Amino acid sequence: MLALWKVCWNSGSRFMVDAQFNDFAKLRRVKRIGLTGSIGSGKSTVAKLLAARGIPVLDADAVARQVSSRTDVLQAVSSQLGAEYVLSDGLNRAALAQLVFANPEARVILNSIIHPRVREEMARCETQLESEGARAVVQDIPLLFENKLESLFDAVILVDAPLETRVARVM
Repeated sequence: MLALWKVCWNSGSRFMVDAQFNDFAKLRRVKRIGLTGSIGSGKSTVAKLLAARGIPVLDADAVARQVSSRTDVLQAVSSQLGAEYVLSDGLNRAALAQLVFANPEARVILNSIIHPRVREEMARCETQLESEGARAVVQDIPLLFENKLESLFDAVILVDAPLETRVARVM
């Protein structure tokens, strides 16, 4: 059973946490906590609050940007999707965005190139943090449930906010 924490923002910008803990978490020295939520939900605020309390937070989006500039990724994108999607200084993000939003097969290919490398780098960072004495590590992963990654964590924090609040934050 996975522990799930749901963070709900109320109108006063305070949050409530509903948490359930899992005995499975006792098997590992470092506690792995996933953090997810839709755009404008307050996920970044929760990440900052956790980091301010000394809990390391790994950002999957930042790692993806870092990984996507590696030579092996650029070569894989060029060979599997086309040379027009790679520029001299990295990925042609605008062209890739157009491609993957119009072509679901291309999205699967791009994700198969990027996602394993992101997970590998996140695991490497987590191992490093554990060797430095971290007792818990949060991984901020926007599409955690959509990519069926919840089983990788001892607990997941799902950040949510009312739709009107999320829309106002994004606009």
